Amino acid sequence: MKESTAKIRLSPIHLQTIIGILPQERTTPQSLILHLALYVDSCQAALTDDITHAVDYAQVLASVRTYVEDTQFHLIETLAEKIAALILQDKRIKKIKLKLDKPQAFNEAPMVSIEIKRP
Repeated sequence: MKESTAKIRLSPIHLQTIIGILPQERTTPQSLILHLALYVDSCQAALTDDITHAVDYAQVLASVRTYVEDTQFHLIETLAEKIAALILQDKRIKKIKLKLDKPQAFNEAPMVSIEIKRP
């Protein structure tokens, strides 16, 4: 059977966690906005219309939310890499692109973001 790559977008995902290096950032959870693009082989799922052949996106979202909200980070770079590694544990996901926004990071730059592609 021929592989069929599909890009599934999940966005925006609103999260809360302790993130940052400044003392005031270490006491109160901050809002983050996650944008995901998951690259999967969709052929079998499309042919069968069977969830067992597809990535369960509700489960992806739940595991990301639990991980982010139960963990603390100093750097947005670290969090982005950890989210990517967590999602790529599902071998049906071939590649991931993510953008992580940290709104209200600075008055001069109200949105700090990182974008990564893995693998």
